[in-house]
Amino acid sequence: MSALLELRNIYRRYPSGDSSVTVLDDVSLTIRAGEMVAIIGQSGSGKSTLMNILAAWTRRATGTILLPGKHSRAER
Repeated sequence: MSALLELRNIYRRYPSGDSSVTVLDDVSLTIRAGEMVAIIGQSGSGKSTLMNILAAWTRRATGTILLPGKHSRAER
């Protein structure tokens, strides 16, 4: 089956005072046609951040997002 969506090496950090908090650390994911996917985890583990990146609501991440016929490199 072909990939509907592919994430490669996604990182996301949020500022926290004088430092930053890493929410997504080198996340790679492939979702293929016909697959059902559930994103689960503890509070604060990055589920909403990942969903916002998947929906392209936030681009402030690093890594690559691949969609059929499209290619999007996240900001650095």
